[in-house]
Amino acid sequence: MQRNPYILPKIIKPIKYYIELNPNLETLNFNGKEDIEIKILKNTKNIIMNSKDIKTNKVEIKQKNILKVSKIIYNKKYETVTFIFPKVIKKGNAILDI
Repeated sequence: MQRNPYILPKIIKPIKYYIELNPNLETLNFNGKEDIEIKILKNTKNIIMNSKDIKTNKVEIKQKNILKVSKIIYNKKYETVTFIFPKVIKKGNAILDI
């Protein structure tokens, strides 16, 4: 059975969000930082999130070590972003730093 591309995979469960926004009222853009406490339910190299008109500069995941993203793929049609990491992210708790 093929996965519905509008529904996110259920291998990551968000626990808590920490968001900092710095708006520019002249350009109507903003910069920011987001840390998400997550529970990884299955080992994975990819994290898919909803994203519309948002670009990211730095993404890393923190467990025992810090793992920096190796590739970011935006899908405008389904309004998602996929973070691909160079190594498997182990099942358990982590912080996704965006």
